[in-house]
Amino acid sequence: MTNTLVLPIHTWATADLDHELGSPKPFSPEWLQAETVGRQVGNYPLTLYAITGSQNTMLQKLPKEKQYRAEWGMRMVHEIQSNGGKLFDLVRQFGYGTDAVAVHNYWADEPALRVEPEQVKWLALAKPQAREVFIVLASWAADDVKAAIRLDDPARLGLAANGWALADAEDSSAVEAGAVLLPGPYGARILKLGPVTK
Repeated sequence: MTNTLVLPIHTWATADLDHELGSPKPFSPEWLQAETVGRQVGNYPLTLYAITGSQNTMLQKLPKEKQYRAEWGMRMVHEIQSNGGKLFDLVRQFGYGTDAVAVHNYWADEPALRVEPEQVKWLALAKPQAREVFIVLASWAADDVKAAIRLDDPARLGLAANGWALADAEDSSAVEAGAVLLPGPYGARILKLGPVTK
């Protein structure tokens, strides 16, 4: 349990319990990559307090559902242990954590997709045999954000070059790839990419 990542000491551990400190705002994606995700040493990433900031008074004033979505989204795009709930149930039922689903991280050297603006981070879960993809989006912006998703090479995700549609994974409503609304503060959504159904 620490607020640092010490090599080689951490290579002897199984899990890192990070964030023993409070914060009035979310920990940055750069912080989470460098210290929390545990990939440098092969550990499971755990956190003691909220990634959104245990002293984040703006979030504390919001309904529990908004707090949950913000925290869950920031955790999920970094694959830090989930705080459960309906959003995690969706990705688990899709196959996250099984051999049927390939995980694509936003920080890869050659990302499988592109999302703008910069303060929106993503995680893509591809199920090639079903030609379906879940995209988790999480915003680090305090205001509403409209995100744009672009696939340069759909085949990397197991999709056909064209003929795919984007929908909200929670309610199946159609979503425009160039204008995905993430309601602030720190909005999170799960989208589903799949073949166009006639």
